[in-house]
Amino acid sequence: MGFQREHDTWIQEHMKRRTGERLDALRRGHGYGNQLFVEQIWWPLVGHFDGLHPEYEVKDWRGRSYFADFLWVVGGARIVFEIIWI
Repeated sequence: MGFQREHDTWIQEHMKRRTGERLDALRRGHGYGNQLFVEQIWWPLVGHFDGLHPEYEVKDWRGRSYFADFLWVVGGARIVFEIIWI
């Protein structure tokens, strides 16, 4: 399958599994910049979305929740990606 079809399926699967604030964060947060990242960087390098979670809720150093742009679970590691446009 091509990028757009895989991307749409991936986002829809995450939306099905979320409710409340987690669903709202995904609807609000996965905008142009994040889509551009997965299309122009992630997809050409990795070629799939396995283990990649958009708008993933994490705790900061103070114990407060926030939504990271992406969390990638690979092996036993969890890697957060924040997309910053300047």
